Amino acid sequence: MNGNDFYELKNVNKINNLIKGNENEKLLFSFYNYMSNVSSTTAYNYLNYVINFIEITNKETKDIKLDDYTYFLALIKNKTSSYQIAVYSALKKFSKY
Repeated sequence: MNGNDFYELKNVNKINNLIKGNENEKLLFSFYNYMSNVSSTTAYNYLNYVINFIEITNKETKDIKLDDYTYFLALIKNKTSSYQIAVYSALKKFSKY
């Protein structure tokens, strides 16, 4: 196993630990599989942002509306622009999913 494989395996284990036991486990695993075109690091970060979004909006995913996205993005307006862009990208991908 080379360094890249080890790093990838480490990230996949982090992702599995993040998702396992979450009340939205099935949805999050499906979303993770949907993100096949991103790196494992990006997938891990996106999952963290989406989990945080779901917890803060405190709604069933089928009940999430545009106002929930704008509310959440307003909550992070004091963060760095790179953080805001990353969160926006994650939520955009999640909303397409």
